[in-house]
Amino acid sequence: MPARSAVERLPKAIRDTVEGWLKEFLAGRLTLDAVMDRLDAQWAMLAPDEPMPSRSSLHRHAQKFEAVAERLRRSKELTQMFAEAAGPQVADGKGLAVMVQAVQGLIYELLAGLGENDVLDPRAIHDLAKAAQHMAAAQKLDADRALKIEQEVRKKVAEEVQDEHRARGISDETADAVYKRILGLK
Repeated sequence: MPARSAVERLPKAIRDTVEGWLKEFLAGRLTLDAVMDRLDAQWAMLAPDEPMPSRSSLHRHAQKFEAVAERLRRSKELTQMFAEAAGPQVADGKGLAVMVQAVQGLIYELLAGLGENDVLDPRAIHDLAKAAQHMAAAQKLDADRALKIEQEVRKKVAEEVQDEHRARGISDETADAVYKRILGLK
């Protein structure tokens, strides 16, 4: 495993500050020189005992951060497309939302640990496949649950309609026909 960069070795609070400035750089609101100026101006207060990261170290860290962010954006888009393709009943289910978040977390962990020329290890690929398998099972469970609820509601409505028809003197045959039609039995 490669050595951590100068920015990654900084204490968390300082790294968060520096990464905040790098986000501004990546968004085009700051130049890398402006980030270096801020860092230079505040370094004595931030981490006087630490060596200050170089300009090239900051730039490499920003590029790595941008690459991971882009991978996350793509994985989020793919997850969204998958949820849309699964259909509205399933895509709105809470089980699916939990599974999507789990897969996104797994993808994030995989991508965050990758360098530009790194290859996914087989175990990570296996874990991602298992997560997808669990997502499919959760989708089926959500769809089955929604279908069961719909059937129960239809049955309850059909029984009420049948009782009402009988109370109003409609024939049992007509009441049964309406009951079957509501249940989708025709």
